[in-house]
Order: sequence, then C-alpha cells, then structure tokens
Amino acid sequence: MLILLYVDDILLCVRNDNPTLLSQVIRALQAQYQITNLGPVKQYLGIAVNQAKDSIQLGQSHFVPNLLHRFGLQYCNGHATSLEPGSCSRLNTTHLSDSEQKTYQSLVRAIMYLMLGTRPDLAYAISVLSKYPAKPQQHHIGMAKRVLRYFKQTQTEALTYRLQGGADTSLSPIKGLPDSNWAGDTSDRHSTSGYLFLYRQTAVS
Repeated sequence: MLILLYVDDILLCVRNDNPTLLSQVIRALQAQYQITNLGPVKQYLGIAVNQAKDSIQLGQSHFVPNLLHRFGLQYCNGHATSLEPGSCSRLNTTHLSDSEQKTYQSLVRAIMYLMLGTRPDLAYAISVLSKYPAKPQQHHIGMAKRVLRYFKQTQTEALTYRLQGGADTSLSPIKGLPDSNWAGDTSDRHSTSGYLFLYRQTAVS
C-alpha cells in the first residue's frame, strides 16, 4: 500500500487484488483520528482523478478557465503549439514595468504549477520562460500568454496511465528517445536537449 499525505489530505493506494488491506487501514486510522472517508478518489490536491478498469487519468482542465480569466484571456483564440518557432531568438525588446513584471512572474508560476502536476508537455516552455523572471521583456510576456492560448486549445488534455499485460521478456521494457536543437540559444549558442523514457508495461499519453 502507498499512503500519500499532504497536511490533512490522505490518499490510500492499494492493488485491486487486496481490498481487505484497504479496509483494515481505514479502520485503523478511524480508531486513532477523526477522519472522513470520501470513497474512491475523484480529486486530490487540485488534480482530477478518473479511474477505469485498466487505466487512470489525471487532469487539471478545471484550472484552465480560471487561469485564462485571471489574465484576461478567457475569450482568446487557441494555439496548437505552446511556443512559436524562433521566438527565443527575439531579444532586446522593451523591458516590462514593475507591475507587468509581477504579472509575468505570476504567469510563469501558474504555468509551472500545471507542468509539474499533469502537463509535462510544457517542460520546454517553462524552461525558457523561467530564465527571465528578474528582467523580463515585452516579448517574454507575449510568449507566456501564447502558452495560455495553448491551454485554451488543449485544456482537456490529461495524463493517462494504462495497464498493459503480457509483457514479452525477450524485448527491452525500456525505450529511450533523445532530441536536441542546434545552437538554439542565440545569446550563448548553446543547444537545448531533452529525452523521454517509456516503460513498456505502462503507456503515458
């Protein structure tokens, strides 16, 4: 069993073939503490959980409309990509005012919150945006708002973990996929690289 505890929120995770253990632990906790059993998890720490027989889906689509409204983009058009190709090369635009800088920092924090929770597809975008919290330029806040428009287009996207049985032990269970650009940072000519590792018995989409 896994017991996830954050302040006063507890999530108990147990295999389907051992429901007795779950009941035992719940009774033991109720004997020691005043707790409320909410049944099968639907939401935990702002992450919606949708369980099926052979899959678990984690999403935060409910967070996106509030985020768009907060930054005045509730009526914006969506974008299919989070960053425009070549956007990182546009430097030396107008610096933001103090209030605009705080808005930019809030934008980056909100994007990072989603990225860490259920949107790993934003990892590259947040790695770029988080370089400029101290002295952001007008172009940077435009890049951050484009990520919000990407949210508008993809707000129903979620992490889905699927159970796949019958693993073939003759094949490697791990697949690695690397990628990189070439001198993509125009300020220092560094390349940006990334990688993704997949375990054959679990599919993430």
